[in-house]
Amino acid sequence: MQPMGQPTMQPMGNNGVTMVPMGSPGVPPSTPSAVPMAGNGVTMVPMPAPGGQPSAPAPAPQGQPSAPNGTGAVAQTFQGTLDPSAERDPGGRFFRVHQVSLQRGSRVAITMQSPQFDTLLRVEPPTGDAVENDDVAREDTNSRVDFTAPIDGRYRIVATSYAPATAGAYTIQVSAGAPGQGLMVTGSNNNAPDAQTGPGGTIVPGTPVNEYLTPGDPSSGGRFVRTYRLDGSQGDMVSLRLASTGFDPTIALIAPNGQRWSNDDTSPSDTNSTLAMTLPTAGSYRVEVSSYRPGATGPFSLTLSSSARPTVATNGAPVGSVAGRAGQGNMYGIFVGISDYGGRGNLYGCADDARQLAQAYINAHLGSAQNFVVLTDAEATTSAVSQAFQTMSARVGANDVFMFFHSGHGSRAESHDAAADPDGYVESIVLRDGEITAHQMARLFDGVRADVDMLALDSCYSGGFERAFGSSRNRFGMYSSEEDVLSQVAQRFQAGGYLSYFLRRGVSEADNNRDGAVRAGELADYLHRQYAQNLQQMQTQDGQEVDTWQHLVINRSGVALSDQLWRFPLVASAR
Repeated sequence: MQPMGQPTMQPMGNNGVTMVPMGSPGVPPSTPSAVPMAGNGVTMVPMPAPGGQPSAPAPAPQGQPSAPNGTGAVAQTFQGTLDPSAERDPGGRFFRVHQVSLQRGSRVAITMQSPQFDTLLRVEPPTGDAVENDDVAREDTNSRVDFTAPIDGRYRIVATSYAPATAGAYTIQVSAGAPGQGLMVTGSNNNAPDAQTGPGGTIVPGTPVNEYLTPGDPSSGGRFVRTYRLDGSQGDMVSLRLASTGFDPTIALIAPNGQRWSNDDTSPSDTNSTLAMTLPTAGSYRVEVSSYRPGATGPFSLTLSSSARPTVATNGAPVGSVAGRAGQGNMYGIFVGISDYGGRGNLYGCADDARQLAQAYINAHLGSAQNFVVLTDAEATTSAVSQAFQTMSARVGANDVFMFFHSGHGSRAESHDAAADPDGYVESIVLRDGEITAHQMARLFDGVRADVDMLALDSCYSGGFERAFGSSRNRFGMYSSEEDVLSQVAQRFQAGGYLSYFLRRGVSEADNNRDGAVRAGELADYLHRQYAQNLQQMQTQDGQEVDTWQHLVINRSGVALSDQLWRFPLVASAR
């Protein structure tokens, strides 16, 4: 088994479910002539029980699903053939239409299977958007849609193919549960019917779903799939955890527009699944519980935690949690910049780097001034930095994000500790009255128990901090140059250093997918791109008059690409 690692985001094209307006190109709008419910190769038979064989055609009227035991549950199978006797859409595809009556709030699963062609399934409600699917997965060309019926009425099921003029037999299976009841399935190894939890299968924070994946669940690519609903608002931070002692679980989250995120293994050592993200839009999302291996069944536990998007108070400070991987923490920082070294090697713009980076977080409503300590020039002493760390260690909690930033001189000296400094040197940042080495910096961070520790150094030789700082988990290090390379002044940007300037902009601009949050991978990618675009301006020398260039060093020790660093509050004008 190849672990999938962290959750990945995958836009759904031909391999997923998409919401499309009624009557869009590809399948014509509903017309009375486009409902060949009998004849023309179309038959309708009752849905077989799990593991059973189809029974004889139902004597009930064509297109009317059954409702066993008076519960309102629907179980129906349609069989048909695409051939030249069928109608054609504008794209030249054969299609046939079936109908099924559904109640508002019913949870519905519809599959279309064919051993002869690549299927395309479209479900049209009486009014509103249609739901369409091409492939269940990359390796499975059958089709499947899951949805909650928005209104009472007869729904059109359009059976067609992905490629034009494709012929062959197909089978459509419809399963639906009565409103508020979910899909009732059989074959469970517990003693009672295995109904979905909550009204209409909706999962809520703090209420674990403890159920079974069974042969009675709908199948996708040979894997059983159980579907739930998650209602959220734009900017909500949600975390889904799926665990099982009986099988290797996989989880997927599908947005109302069909965008899909999935996770197999939380980590190489944890085969349970974890999915954490910021919801890009408001609406009803679909959560799919399945297995890595086909045919797997067993008990599982699904839990949801959620944190609403923060807002902005009249004074500009955030109301609610803005930081951390679960979106439940705050942003804190110590920002140090030294331009005036007392006449000994003064620098351009470094003090402003510290002030402006702190202000960038304040302007983005990611914290008030009380969350940030700014030390510049004569204030930036070794004792002041040590005291600032002590202050932060008392304030920063396990859900928070903490950053230490320095713009100024860097230094290196010979080291006799081959284990700690295999290159023979120990690097340091230079303050107004002394230095802090890489190892001393790592120990200062040890006293701050944050969800994510961030270290950003814009100084010569700063890459030498990578080894000492990155040896602990949950640490994100950003260094302006490699351990034996100088860092240049960014006077062309009216900044003390290039990393300082790009990081200041990246506070807001690094949100590449515009979902209202900045993740570790987005910030790293943003900084790398800025360095690449400005590389020719960062020329330096190696001490032997050999030209070289300043390269960014980033180390995410235990901080995944998809881990959230901070999210932006919703300002009043944007509500």
